[in-house]
Amino acid sequence: MVVMNVNPSRSDSYEWLAHKTGLSSFLLDLRRGECDESLREELSKERLERFIGVIYLPDMERWSHYSSAMLADQFDAYLWFDITEAVRPLETKQPKTPLGAGETYPFGL
Repeated sequence: MVVMNVNPSRSDSYEWLAHKTGLSSFLLDLRRGECDESLREELSKERLERFIGVIYLPDMERWSHYSSAMLADQFDAYLWFDITEAVRPLETKQPKTPLGAGETYPFGL
C-alpha cells in the first residue's frame, strides 16, 4: 500500500468548484424543489468529475481519473469533504478468539 497526495483539482471540474466555496464539507440536495433553481442550473453544466479508486496515476490523471458529468442531472445529492485520508488496510492475521457480535455489527446479529 502506498499513501499518496493527489494533485490539486482541475479548474474545469466540480471538485475545484466545491473547493472554492471554502467550506470543509457540505451536502447538497439536488432534487427539483429542494435546491435553488439557479444553483441546479449551474450544477447541470457539463464539467469534469474526478474518480480515484485503487489505482492513482497522477501523470495520466486527466485521462484515467476524470470524466464528464452534469451533477444535478445525474445525482440526487452531492456530498463534499475537502480533506480526506487514505483507507487503511484491515488486519491480515486471524485473531486467536472469535470476533464478538459488536465487532461484526450488523452482520453478527
